[in-house]
Amino acid sequence: MSLHVFERERDLAMTHSEPGISDPILDLARVRDPIGVLTVLVSLVPGSRSEAFPGHRLVRDALADLDDDARRMPDGDMVEACRRRREEITELVGSLLDGHETGRGRVLVLPLTGSPRRLNVWEGLPDGVVLAVDAHVTPLLALREQGRPTGLVAVSPTGLVAAERSMGVVRTVLSVNFADVSPEEVGPQGTEQSVPHQETERHLQSRTFGRRLTKHYAAAIATHSATVAEFAASSGWWAVAICGEPALTAPLQSRLAGTAHEVITSKITPGDGWSIHDLEQALRPEIEHAARVRRAATAAGALDAARARHGTAVFGIDDVLEALVEGRVHHLIVAPNALPTTYEQMPDGRLAAVGELPAGVLHGRMRRLPGLCDRMVAEAILHDGRITAVGVDESPELAAAGGAVALLRG
Repeated sequence: MSLHVFERERDLAMTHSEPGISDPILDLARVRDPIGVLTVLVSLVPGSRSEAFPGHRLVRDALADLDDDARRMPDGDMVEACRRRREEITELVGSLLDGHETGRGRVLVLPLTGSPRRLNVWEGLPDGVVLAVDAHVTPLLALREQGRPTGLVAVSPTGLVAAERSMGVVRTVLSVNFADVSPEEVGPQGTEQSVPHQETERHLQSRTFGRRLTKHYAAAIATHSATVAEFAASSGWWAVAICGEPALTAPLQSRLAGTAHEVITSKITPGDGWSIHDLEQALRPEIEHAARVRRAATAAGALDAARARHGTAVFGIDDVLEALVEGRVHHLIVAPNALPTTYEQMPDGRLAAVGELPAGVLHGRMRRLPGLCDRMVAEAILHDGRITAVGVDESPELAAAGGAVALLRG
């Protein structure tokens, strides 16, 4: 029996935020600038020249607007800062569209008084140019949910393969080959009982040996189940999807049952010669269904806690914003498509939904800014809060409750 363990390529991984695990999307959300942050989102169109990409034209037109119509920009200081760096921005966008790099979606985040940050993602993005006080990460939140690290395990009489799917990248982490198991390791192929008249002695011997072989494989899988569990814990997997014969998957299920990872057991039988990408394609529908169910349950549980009024959760834009700014949020659950796009900022730094006028604050002293969801995410990250983005179709109840709910610390 041969065993191969593959080291994770942490410098290449676009991974989810768990203790010790890098999360590039939330890293971008941490970017904040006192003057402003320019975010450029573009998608590559296979076979087209970069000058023909809609995103390239959009950026070019947006830069022209700095001279032609400054009113489209939210703040004069932002406009001036963009003008000063116009040539640099043009060059950065050009390099962003390099067709030799991986990733269909490209993101440029430029704090106007700082250094640029770039990220390539595996899926296309809605083309856009956004100038605000926070990085525009809202379109990336759904990708982040889809890209949460997940374990993929296939077991069969030929071996065990474990892989990791994270942010569009699939890589093998463990491979155990059963092909070199010899009959002597399993025991003799003799019979264990008298031969019924319906079966030949040879047939019964074969069946008996087959059962022993299956037990031998199951024992081998049980031996390596601890290694799979270690990968799950160290890599921040939210779930482990397992496929194969029930007799062979049982040891893995048993080992993972006592952990915090969700176990998705598939009835799919791995095909001969399957690559890890074949495995990922086969398991994807079941993984995505489990993720949707999990997000919906997370939102429902948080809303129940908020309505119980025990002080453990709040919902509604104003209450969630207040808790975020005060650093009281442990877990923010948002439905980005259900949130307003703008918010109000008071002179003392407090935030409110558009149209809300807190006592003692004159309307003229409030500043309306774009990017409500971006600001919520940035505030949550600032205080080390967790973030879950939920689709409106996954939780209509959250959408109806204002689009945001927060579980509080303690």
